[in-house]
Amino acid sequence: MKSGDFLDGFENSERERAIKIVSSSLARRMHTCRELSDKLKSKRFSDSVIDEVLDEFIRNDIIDDRNFADVYIIDAALINYKGEFRIRQELMRKGVARSVIDAAFAESEVDFEKALCDYLKLKLRGEEVGDYAAREKLKRHLAGRGYSLGEIQRGITRYETERE
Repeated sequence: MKSGDFLDGFENSERERAIKIVSSSLARRMHTCRELSDKLKSKRFSDSVIDEVLDEFIRNDIIDDRNFADVYIIDAALINYKGEFRIRQELMRKGVARSVIDAAFAESEVDFEKALCDYLKLKLRGEEVGDYAAREKLKRHLAGRGYSLGEIQRGITRYETERE
């Protein structure tokens, strides 16, 4: 047995373990390439194995940051009622490139104003927005969810109009 044969077997074993970890992670939910890379790094896989395994998943369209961004935008806006600013920040923290995020938002058909109005209907349960202090508190809450001041103003106006 040559010493090179032993190392080749070890590298394949490491590669197979990395593939199992990535596959298992993707079976539970979608991940960005960087999330998976970070996961493999935390388990002390070599950079060459990480690159090789992730490249294989990317080539086979199993990992696709653009698709991740498309789905994430819809989910975050329509289910979790987050604004564009917050969604952009979260995607960037997940390692999605700014150009990919910009392209995903450019092609997205999400109506953030309607989503905000729907959120206000749930949050306020059909009640009035309230006095000045309550309105300002609501604005701060919505800003924390990633909505711009303009979106907040339009959303509150739309909510009040639809409520009447």
